[in-house]
Amino acid sequence: MDNVWVSRTETALWLLKNDEILGDLLDNKGRSCLQLLANMPSAFKSGYPMDKFKSFIYFCLPSNEHDADKVDQTNLRQRNDLESGQGKNHLLLSCSLSFSRGWPIIGSIQNQKKKYESSWKLAKLLIKKDKSWKNTDIKPDIGIISFGETEGSGSEKKIVLGKKEDKEEKDDIIPPPLFLTNATPLLIATSTGIEEIVNGILDEYPQAVEHVSDQGLSIMHVAIRHRQGNIFERVRKMKIPMARLVRRIDDNGYTLLHHVADMTHYSSGNLPNPALQLQDELKWFERVRKLIPSHYVMNHSKGGQTAPDFFEKSHAYLLQEAQNWLKRTSESCSVIAVLIATVAFTVAYTVPGGFDSTGLPILHHHPFFVVFTITDVLALVSSLTSVVMFISILTSPFRLQDFRKSLPRKLSLAFTFLFLSVAATMMAFSTTVILIVRLQKRWTTTLIYGVAFVPVTLFALLQFPVYVAFMGTAKQSLSIMKKALPRNFLREMIGKNQ
Repeated sequence: MDNVWVSRTETALWLLKNDEILGDLLDNKGRSCLQLLANMPSAFKSGYPMDKFKSFIYFCLPSNEHDADKVDQTNLRQRNDLESGQGKNHLLLSCSLSFSRGWPIIGSIQNQKKKYESSWKLAKLLIKKDKSWKNTDIKPDIGIISFGETEGSGSEKKIVLGKKEDKEEKDDIIPPPLFLTNATPLLIATSTGIEEIVNGILDEYPQAVEHVSDQGLSIMHVAIRHRQGNIFERVRKMKIPMARLVRRIDDNGYTLLHHVADMTHYSSGNLPNPALQLQDELKWFERVRKLIPSHYVMNHSKGGQTAPDFFEKSHAYLLQEAQNWLKRTSESCSVIAVLIATVAFTVAYTVPGGFDSTGLPILHHHPFFVVFTITDVLALVSSLTSVVMFISILTSPFRLQDFRKSLPRKLSLAFTFLFLSVAATMMAFSTTVILIVRLQKRWTTTLIYGVAFVPVTLFALLQFPVYVAFMGTAKQSLSIMKKALPRNFLREMIGKNQ
């Protein structure tokens, strides 16, 4: 399929170079070529996320993209001169093809790279011809926000002064979401996450960043609603237009902060569980809140809701899912931690080799006995600490804001201590086997330790994605603690004692 796409884009490039008027034609639905291309995220690298291993291979593979004019000018020399830039590219390409025969994944990534680069070459030509961003909403942005319905006159006064249930019913009204109809390629590419097209348009026409659709949607509205973090950061760095973009309110009365609460186009992405998804949403909310003017938080949409109220209602289901997941995880892991603590406590009174008549362990002079003692104590302390942390999670109120820092921090610490307790328990078990059997050969000792760490490794691999995701919160907490304490605090304390 990738090769078919490459051949089609190469044909489109040839046609466009021979007749530029073809780039201005529309299909039967009134869509331009660039609009159609902006709806194809799989044709671009930014629309097809890769893991780190594939990204590394992608980066190492030679590029197939080169400027057409340079190719025409140096075509004759490239045939005879291997030292030219294009000749080197052919040499790297031939090497990658030879590797791809023995390793199919390289061939697959090479085909993807050809596909992405051919799509980008076509997009660059179309971007230069596109002027659709000039058709923008010309309604003035006067920075006035709405404080909801007031006791002015008519029906509005009746709603404000009516029955309580009428007021609640009115509060629950959410205006229908604004879908991108007849949107420009800039806004379409923003919604689909094609960073190449967005960056290409903004590099070619920086003023396009202030384009606003007929529904009052700016590029920031669309990027936030579709959770396009890279595009959001790209626009945020453009300081001058940002002063105006953060004050823009769309036709539904939504500020940028309201679009964080809008779950119409929400996708969890690669986040593995509801707790992480909710934490990511809360981070988004706080991130955007710092951008907008402080009084915009009080703005009411046409549904009569502020952004915080809208966020709380739209994320109620995700909050419930996160609460259930966190309770189940904490209960299961606390059971494991209690079992490990029980075993570690019991082993302390049944040491390997037994006791002599004086009550001392028979093998206490053996060097491995010290290792056994330390690992057993570490397993007991770590497991009990883990139990305390999981109980702290289970007894927490599970409020919405707790999922931003408090609960993820507790869970990351609980996972850390649980992992340490599992590792220490297996080390204590291995040391016990070595003490009892009295193995003399070094390779047998190494083998026993290797086999003992199989469950530890399995536990680490299964819990690693969740652990790594929550470790970001733990690192942030440590950095805050470092900032709170003076840099030379310990040094000064030691100096005073001396």
